[in-house]
Amino acid sequence: SCVISYKHLWFNLLDCLKDNSYDDDQGCSSKGNIRTEYTVKEVWDHLNDDQTACSDKDDIVQNLFPDKSKDFVININEVEIALVKEIKPDTESRDLEKLASSISDTLSSEFYTHCVVGIGTTVTGIKDLARSFKEAQSALEVAKVFDTDRTIVSYDNLGIARLIYQLPTTLCEMFLKEVFKRGSIESLDQETLFTIQRFFENNLNVSETSRKLFVHRNTLVYRLEKIKKLTGLDLREFEDAIVFKVALMVKKYLNASPTKYWFG
Repeated sequence: SCVISYKHLWFNLLDCLKDNSYDDDQGCSSKGNIRTEYTVKEVWDHLNDDQTACSDKDDIVQNLFPDKSKDFVININEVEIALVKEIKPDTESRDLEKLASSISDTLSSEFYTHCVVGIGTTVTGIKDLARSFKEAQSALEVAKVFDTDRTIVSYDNLGIARLIYQLPTTLCEMFLKEVFKRGSIESLDQETLFTIQRFFENNLNVSETSRKLFVHRNTLVYRLEKIKKLTGLDLREFEDAIVFKVALMVKKYLNASPTKYWFG
């Protein structure tokens, strides 16, 4: 099963009104451009029209899957839809992600808003549907913390983020204290954290990272030595790099305080 999460157009409209910016043709315009001739009634009527349109979101998804004997669309709440779809035994994960992408694109174009699809694992019996649904919800929550740019999130591809998401916060806090016993992650400025991110993205390659950052190799080495002095971790060493990477993810997780979906 999968869970589709999005914000309705009228929610976006409300956000615009909070910022004192609204344009009848575009939905949102630059701040301060709200038209004075708009009355409360006109805005309310506009919102009601959008709400009526948004109530058809499950119909739009159902139209993509017209066989109601095999595919089931369930309206969970005002921002989430669940889809239970029958798939062939040889269906691959990339096929599911392609299908999810078509759902996301359709809803985004219909409602002019951001749409994210979480995909649970494939199950063979009805008794396991609840687990797959929770996995899809978990995928959405994990993505909110660790990968906010993704619109298609599969539970099977969450990697270490899935493990961190299910850890008790007390254990995470203890881990951070142990990792940064010789310093604190708060002592690392944004430039240093950005350097670390690029260093990881370039597979701990000093020369390649310095080239991507447009800095001299020695400058990067100096920054890495600074990090080692503060934290006791040498990011040029694979094991230290793994510990630091996990620690950064744990820190992000603690700051986000995401919703938990437990599996029983």
